[in-house]
Amino acid sequence: MLQYSGWHGTTNKRKEKILSAGFSYEKYEPGIHKQRHPNDLGNGIYFFLPFNKDTGKTIASAYVAKYKSFELSKPGVRSELIHAEIILSSIDNIFMLDDPANQSLLEEYRQAAYIQIEREITDIADSGAKNRATLLNQNQGLIIELLLDLASQHGKNYEAVQSKTYTAIPFLPVIDGKNGEEICIRDLNCITNIL
Repeated sequence: MLQYSGWHGTTNKRKEKILSAGFSYEKYEPGIHKQRHPNDLGNGIYFFLPFNKDTGKTIASAYVAKYKSFELSKPGVRSELIHAEIILSSIDNIFMLDDPANQSLLEEYRQAAYIQIEREITDIADSGAKNRATLLNQNQGLIIELLLDLASQHGKNYEAVQSKTYTAIPFLPVIDGKNGEEICIRDLNCITNIL
């Protein structure tokens, strides 16, 4: 068993909903028309983990301030954080994106499933996220979703996806092109305690 402590950046309105009903997200279902474009590590609940002397709290706060600015501009909406304990059954149930073998697997899958990936991109609902991903050819989250769906069809279910990441926040120190570490929880039962 692996235990993590992570920080989730959100707004006060969403935090109230999470505290009353728990976390939730829409699982990506291949072949379903007009779904939301998956984020960089796929669909799930994102937490910032400790990285370079930060517990994850600083980057989670900066993330909300930068990427939720439209919501924060509304009356009565303010930045909030959720600190949570996360317990995963095994390292084998985390798709470690920084692992060179997993990077190779993802690239091999991207090449082999090119037509399916293009079809999925066409079917995803238009949004700013889709436009940015298409413009920059950064459909990694979608490719992760399709690859992990294929793995689940063969009996391998991942509880999370984890990676060192870069978030465009100027005051955060960058080490080897990264300034944080994130985990995307796919199995909500792994979020064991909201602190």
